[in-house]
Amino acid sequence: QLQQQQQQQHVQELEMENLRTRTRSTNGSGARCNNSSASKSSQSRINQGASMLAVMSSSKASPSKVRNIVQRFIEIFSVALITGNVCMLWVQLQYEGHMAGVGLGAALPDTWPPLDGFFLAIEHIFNVLFLLELGTRLYLQRSELFFR
Repeated sequence: QLQQQQQQQHVQELEMENLRTRTRSTNGSGARCNNSSASKSSQSRINQGASMLAVMSSSKASPSKVRNIVQRFIEIFSVALITGNVCMLWVQLQYEGHMAGVGLGAALPDTWPPLDGFFLAIEHIFNVLFLLELGTRLYLQRSELFFR
């Protein structure tokens, strides 16, 4: 119980700091002042962290709030997964283009090591991760996914 009170106090302190920062970053008309993008993104991360910590640490957190937080993490994971897959596809395309150049005699054969098995393994890993993401989304969203 003491630990829960300390967590709630920490959340309240974060929220107060967030409020102070918002107050400092607005001018008299209520419009935001021009800040650098780095400070805005760090402030956004602080706000998200404080709100997630508040929801997770409160004993009255409803399942829908927790589900929303998990879904947000899944969204971030999905974006990172897609970005990683696109990067790997780009590298694989470069490799295959080089191998085609070697076949035509336009490129040196020893520039790239043989990576066919590596790309096949990476493709299977991405397929498994995409299936896990799909399964997690289906489990969390259930009928909401189909009947909105």
